[in-house]
Amino acid sequence: MSFLLDYTTGIGMPRPASQHQEVLSFWLGNMNYELRPRGYFALAENAVIRGKGERVPDIVIYDQDYTPLSFFEIARTCQIEKDIEKCEELMDRFPDVEFFVYDYEAEVLYACDAKSDEWVNSEEGDIRSKYLQKPVIEYID
Repeated sequence: MSFLLDYTTGIGMPRPASQHQEVLSFWLGNMNYELRPRGYFALAENAVIRGKGERVPDIVIYDQDYTPLSFFEIARTCQIEKDIEKCEELMDRFPDVEFFVYDYEAEVLYACDAKSDEWVNSEEGDIRSKYLQKPVIEYID
């Protein structure tokens, strides 16, 4: 496994898999192509909680005032539960945000909003964001 150096603590961190980076790249490009003309934008690896207990979703959709609107996590199958827990920790702090977790190995998208504690997945039907025009999973291609 490759490691990146965390320069703030000096501790090595696992490097995301190339599949993770590929999904991140596709999502950012395709989402921003659609979002920017409407006054929204998506950023990768931008901390939404700084300091102790810092939280950094893989992708965040923001409005023009940098208010977070949607959080996206990209994970391997074995990491899905951990990333869903990470999202659930953020729900109290961000009650109006949409949450998405994508399993790139199984090609399944999970979604929940902070007003509902029920997670749904793309095997049950299309999952949409309030801020995107197509089903979320279509932005990966």
